[in-house]
Amino acid sequence: ADDLLEGREAGTRGHEIAAAYIASQFALLGVKRGGQNGGYLFKVDLLESALTGPAPTLTVSTGRGALTLKHRGNAFIKGPIAGGAVNLNAPLVFVGFGMKDAALGYDDYKGLDVRGKFAVVLYGSPKGIDSEVGAHLLSEQGRVAAEHGAAGVLFVMTRTTARAFPWQQVLELQRDETTTWVRRDGTPFDPTYGLKASAVIEPAVAASLFAGEPKTLPQILDEADQTGGRPQGFTLKATAKISVATKVRRFSSPNVVGIVVGSDPK
Repeated sequence: ADDLLEGREAGTRGHEIAAAYIASQFALLGVKRGGQNGGYLFKVDLLESALTGPAPTLTVSTGRGALTLKHRGNAFIKGPIAGGAVNLNAPLVFVGFGMKDAALGYDDYKGLDVRGKFAVVLYGSPKGIDSEVGAHLLSEQGRVAAEHGAAGVLFVMTRTTARAFPWQQVLELQRDETTTWVRRDGTPFDPTYGLKASAVIEPAVAASLFAGEPKTLPQILDEADQTGGRPQGFTLKATAKISVATKVRRFSSPNVVGIVVGSDPK
């Protein structure tokens, strides 16, 4: 963890130095080589997807007019992992927490059709749920949306999430690049499971998605604030358009593999 290793980010000189150091320690300990070509290092192919071209935009249109949100202003926008330009214009469907789990009896998509549309998802966990389970279901929101045919996802932060992560901190933590691993056939693993685009929306402007609806965002957030509260989804009158483009960079970075053989003959 020395500063001389410059953070050890995959694909950098610091990582290469760290990998070589670990391999040398394995050799000194007499650990069997488990890497490629009779050594300790095992190449891992990676892909970095980064924004390119004009700054991404998100325009929300309701019966009260259109509002354009700017990337790293009042929205954080992501594009396709495999690269390319997206101009996605689609209706919105609010899906509550956007979670599905048979064991818990959760199915926030029941009765809703999000195929080819934007799923509007509350970014947060239901109050009262086990924290480990809640964290897992939170990480699955994008996958569940994609499995139901959504073209994109718009995340609206719950009040609990917004208090824990003020908007400026969200922008500081989010990166314009996404790195993923590449399969042996050369195709990248897609952590968005095929979603064309997504965006996290600043809490201060998120209510605009629900303009003119019978149920307002503050009412929905009030319900989400209650223990066991699970706001029900419904089709919104609004539409949204995301314009975003990404480019990809392929590179590799080594794992270090050593084998310690156990003493039990079985």
